[in-house]
Amino acid sequence: MLRALKVRTTFYAALVAIAIAAISMIPLLNALIVEGRELTAIEDVVIDLFIGFVVFVGLALLVLRHQSLRRDQYQQIINEEKSRLDTAISHMSQGLVMFDASHRVALRNRRYCELYGLAPEIVKSGLSFRDLLILRKEAGSLVDDVDEILDRVNESLAKGQSHSIIRPATAG
Repeated sequence: MLRALKVRTTFYAALVAIAIAAISMIPLLNALIVEGRELTAIEDVVIDLFIGFVVFVGLALLVLRHQSLRRDQYQQIINEEKSRLDTAISHMSQGLVMFDASHRVALRNRRYCELYGLAPEIVKSGLSFRDLLILRKEAGSLVDDVDEILDRVNESLAKGQSHSIIRPATAG
């Protein structure tokens, strides 16, 4: 959003600069066309610089516009794919929680919270693995010792192994 505003502002600033430069060219063009007099060397250079400026700024604006459109298209694709992924994860019958490299919740679905009796408002991105285990212990959905679980998981990770814990649903 902010980037689009910057591009739009740059675009309008460039148009204003072209307009100001064009207005300043009126006396020179008047001398050339209406009066029919020869331009001095300095006036000729000024007109050449103006034409170069307009061409350069025009091309730059085209490139900026093209990049802005492509970025918007990519962002739309990313948003659509993220929405699909979010929908798929939230409609899973299994509970899912994933952690980042810092052992903090990176992703979880609502079903995970339901299965373990946890409030979805509390189990959110950034919550540490240890704090999640403590919450589960307090909710009664964890009988093992928190430190033992942490040690087992850290040992698996130190060996370069991923660690999955799969618990079958209990009848009830």
